[in-house]
Amino acid sequence: MVLWLKTEQECLRLVDTYWASFYLAGPDAALKACVSYMLRQRLPITTEWTERRELLSNRFIPVLKVSTSRLDRFSAFVQLAYRFNPELTFYNCDILLPQRYLYETGLFPLAQCELTYDESLRLKEIQLLDSPWAVNYPIPPLRFLQLRMEHEANPSHARTTRLIASVDDREFVFEAEGAELLRSLNSLLQKYDPDVILSRYGDSYILPRLRRMADTCGIPLDFNRDGAAGMTSKQARSFFTYGRIVYQAGAQILHGRWHLDIANSFVVKETGLDGLMELARVTKLPVQRCARTSPGTGVSSMQLDVAFQDGYLIPWRKRMPEDFKTGSELLLTDKGGLVFQPQIGLYEQVCELDFSSMFPSIMVKYNISQETLRCACCPENRVPEIGHHICTKRRGLVPRTLEPVLTRRRAYKLLMRQAVTADERELYNKRQSALKWLGLVSFGYQGYRNARFGRLEGHEAVTAYARETLLAAKEIAEAQGYSLIHAIVDSMWLKKAGATREDYERLAADISRQTGLSMAIEGVYHWIAFLPSRVSPKAPVPNRYFGCFVDGTLKVRGLEVRRSDTPGFVRSAQAAMLKTLSQARTYDECTARVPELLDELRVRVDALRSGGVPLAELAISRHLSLVPVAYKTDTILSEAAKDLASRGVHLSAGETIQLVIVDSKANDHVSKAKAYGFYDGSLGYDVEKYTELTLKAAESVLWFLGYDYARLKALISGERNDC
Repeated sequence: MVLWLKTEQECLRLVDTYWASFYLAGPDAALKACVSYMLRQRLPITTEWTERRELLSNRFIPVLKVSTSRLDRFSAFVQLAYRFNPELTFYNCDILLPQRYLYETGLFPLAQCELTYDESLRLKEIQLLDSPWAVNYPIPPLRFLQLRMEHEANPSHARTTRLIASVDDREFVFEAEGAELLRSLNSLLQKYDPDVILSRYGDSYILPRLRRMADTCGIPLDFNRDGAAGMTSKQARSFFTYGRIVYQAGAQILHGRWHLDIANSFVVKETGLDGLMELARVTKLPVQRCARTSPGTGVSSMQLDVAFQDGYLIPWRKRMPEDFKTGSELLLTDKGGLVFQPQIGLYEQVCELDFSSMFPSIMVKYNISQETLRCACCPENRVPEIGHHICTKRRGLVPRTLEPVLTRRRAYKLLMRQAVTADERELYNKRQSALKWLGLVSFGYQGYRNARFGRLEGHEAVTAYARETLLAAKEIAEAQGYSLIHAIVDSMWLKKAGATREDYERLAADISRQTGLSMAIEGVYHWIAFLPSRVSPKAPVPNRYFGCFVDGTLKVRGLEVRRSDTPGFVRSAQAAMLKTLSQARTYDECTARVPELLDELRVRVDALRSGGVPLAELAISRHLSLVPVAYKTDTILSEAAKDLASRGVHLSAGETIQLVIVDSKANDHVSKAKAYGFYDGSLGYDVEKYTELTLKAAESVLWFLGYDYARLKALISGERNDC
């Protein structure tokens, strides 16, 4: 196993001898036949008859242990045994070897260590001086080299532009192509020797393009510190999940350096590099892998780590289908969280109370895990309403995995409140945000069919307890004279004449005490508006609202400013209107600002009509559900996709493309929409359509003040003069 260690002076490449093992269970005769067959092949393996503990039964079972130090052939040996006898039960077979090494040694990414090694750079001894659960830990000084293309659009969907590199506050623009570009880039890498290549679209475009260029010119790229290892590539893929086609970009993995692609990392986008390093430490996922996987993969890795520490066998393929249910049982159990529809309108002096990490806290409190559900020993410990029972004699793997995460997140929140500087506060916020994602996905993974330690009945048990808890919280609040304005799963919006923040804090403490789950104040609002459905103005929508806290900050859900497919021009227009409203403290003050809001809207619409809005602000991101040739109807999306395809761009289902609407009503599909990355603006843009989008965004803000889309359109068109 190759380890890279960063010292104060250098980066070291060390090799540690490591034997990886998998286990086989089955009839003795079948196991003996399998091991005899493998040994006859003269494979570099050792075998041992032993016992290991099985997770569901918690009993030790006899198994055959097969070990090898040839890590490059480990998967091949597993496949050989499987082809010989697929009826055997295989354990510990499909866990990535770097993760296994970390589980078994107790090491983790970015850990501080002391070590000794010989003259051939083979590891002799390593001592861990750190803990993955340490809260205040140092990050080694890392040197970054940033790579991006000159055009801000996805370069795979745009004209070729110049490559730009940045390091130590210096920017290098590469004018040349081919051999000259490669030599210049290699020179830069050798001079600055960065630890991290931080790119934008490096996985999908920059590194693959440079590799093709290197192959053509015969000039090796110096991206790796380990020159013999080469660059590991992972192909892009499209897959169907939860009723949606998803596109996963490929990956370009380096050895001895990290390559992190901001455009291909959910974790970095949501929590920054500080959040990524936090997740890598606690999940034991190598940093480059952690950056490109979902938080759910991190949760699975943590569960695998706990299983390894406990000595449990880990099945190769999950063999736990959902328990059979009748139609009536399915209706009873498959309900999800509890939602009270909001009362449409604007309310003053409302407080929002939230249960902290409700779902993971429920799993910890009630011991919900695959192996604790429907146990044989505790039939009396029933889940409310649905009747599943949970073991009280054995602590589950899932709660033991989540408990330190919850404790750690509470510690970071406390450090945020105690932070002296804004930088400290931001650091702790990013770390707690990363942990928040682990908690969120841990619940979803209970019901995910491929989750190794998931079980649908666990998902049902969590939501049953959540419904019971929210209902209890509502009743406690109403018993103390509070009115419920809205409630959704783990949050409540309450109002009581004359209530102070201290009153709400006492209520939250009372609910926490009675339910056993921590509830806290999210904030007290000067005002909050709950909006109706766009389709039916009388129908409330649980997650479409915005409000102004007493500290002047806004909370917005379900509006255009939060949507990824909203063009930047429309997003900034709505954001500006919301900022203006945030200065109001009451409904009357909101009403008084209507003329100012309408003036802002007119300025935006006039800018559209002038034809001078930059195309970058008009680009709309859309998700492809099909490949371009499969679209049968000429829509804005399909025509932009076909525009890209006509330029030789290969598009896969699930990809996101950017487009500019040229004429949404055009019969000639060529002028309906253009791919943003190739469009030069010569045909202009659809002023009417972008005005419509802007007015609809304004309607979301002004609806509760009496301005719907029709009224706003009339005002902007000059048909009416009133405010």
